[in-house]
Amino acid sequence: DLVRLGQETATSLQIGNVEFQELNLTALDPDEAFDLIVSIDVLEHIPEPRSVLALMQNVLTPKGYAYFHIPTTRQRPVPFSRHLESSDHWAEEEHLAEDLTAEEFVNVLEDLGFGIESVTRTFGYWTGELATSLFALPHAQSRRNKVLQGLLSPLCRLLVLLDPFAWDRHRFAVGVMMRSDAD
Repeated sequence: DLVRLGQETATSLQIGNVEFQELNLTALDPDEAFDLIVSIDVLEHIPEPRSVLALMQNVLTPKGYAYFHIPTTRQRPVPFSRHLESSDHWAEEEHLAEDLTAEEFVNVLEDLGFGIESVTRTFGYWTGELATSLFALPHAQSRRNKVLQGLLSPLCRLLVLLDPFAWDRHRFAVGVMMRSDAD
């Protein structure tokens, strides 16, 4: 559905030089070439993300760009953590990759040959993490919880919008923009 929606959006905006695909990241065709790779909160769900990152580096065109965003190790529990045990249990089952610090993740990317353009720490404790925790409180699928999430959504969106301006020292995720180092 998301591939179809992306293609419909590109068509409606009259953008003809873009293609949307669903691919298995662990089995990328080395003959494929991509000008842009975007991965937001995906790599933590792959048991061996380094091998997938190496595959992505190999299919990135010489002037191509990639953006990766991942959660990083936490220095302290998330807000409302004692009320999020069932949600946290899901995350523990779904997050298969080894937790890394932001610095460790950037080092992995550099070791693979990505040219780092920018590193942005995201998800401050009182902004991004609070928004995520608030939205996850009523995570179980029920009519009541969907209404609660709908009511919490504007506050959570505001907190996320404030994240870049936050004063938080503790950041729980990292976004990295990079280019292919190939000339």
